[in-house]
Amino acid sequence: MLDELTLPSSLLFIGDNCFTDGIANTIKFNDGLMSIGRNSFCDITDVEEIELPSTLMYVGEGSFSNLPNLKKVVLSPYMSEASG
Repeated sequence: MLDELTLPSSLLFIGDNCFTDGIANTIKFNDGLMSIGRNSFCDITDVEEIELPSTLMYVGEGSFSNLPNLKKVVLSPYMSEASG
């Protein structure tokens, strides 16, 4: 498992089921990201904080499910849809 996963600003869309099962302790999203597919970051047990970029407009169902140590989520003020 990585200590940190930093996604590049050139990444606009993350598809379904991309990063699961403990990929990293910290995940950094850069501005530019517009959409996160379903179940993309589920089952990551050590993540404590997620800050979503201001460019993010959609988060698919289950994208951040089963994160037992998650304490803080900072949402984009421009997000138009987030599913359960």
